[in-house]
Amino acid sequence: MGNEYISTGKAARRLGIHQDTVRKLFREKVLDGYRITTNVHAGTYRIMIAVQSIEHFVKRQKIEK
Repeated sequence: MGNEYISTGKAARRLGIHQDTVRKLFREKVLDGYRITTNVHAGTYRIMIAVQSIEHFVKRQKIEK
């Protein structure tokens, strides 16, 4: 079964954190996902986060507490 991906906004709501924090966790490879280029000329993109990596992140946070 393939992995489901959601936007940084939806990921932020699921985690109860800000979108900027989700993007930071993606850049630091804490959350898995991929970038979609939305405008090559403007250099804009969207980040899609793997739902499975969100679930793993939540489990790790509960263990660390």
